[in-house]
Amino acid sequence: MIRSTEQQLSEEDAQLIEANDLGSPFAIFKINPMYISFMYFLFFLLVIFFLIFASAGLIYVIGPNWQGSDIDYLSLALVAVMIASCLFGVIFILRVALPEAQKQRIIVCEQGLLEVKETLRGRKIAVVDWQDVRRIQRLYGEYLIKQRGGEAFSLDILY
Repeated sequence: MIRSTEQQLSEEDAQLIEANDLGSPFAIFKINPMYISFMYFLFFLLVIFFLIFASAGLIYVIGPNWQGSDIDYLSLALVAVMIASCLFGVIFILRVALPEAQKQRIIVCEQGLLEVKETLRGRKIAVVDWQDVRRIQRLYGEYLIKQRGGEAFSLDILY
């Protein structure tokens, strides 16, 4: 069963559309599922690197010295930094980048479009009125919408 665009809107989206006088919504666009899949791929790749760095690094640093001789602390610190970097990347992708990408959306309406992005600092909302659009230009994988007053709105091709 196909739901209409109005049925797919959240209460908050409907309020934003009404507050900005954008009229009836025509379509809702979310981030391309291929991009989300790519982020999951990066997540699993970082998990694999984390496991490889952790096991190989500890074997390299501690393995030859397991009988109590001096451990090379510089190598141990290098391994610890690589492990921490991979772990930070895994946590960042899983807890920040993926949820942000999954909540990002553009709603095209009669009188303009509404972009809603969730970021660490809160919600970022951008509104473009069709009557204010002066030029649409494609630049390096994104569309740049030039508006009256010199403002520019960028629309990346991830949608």
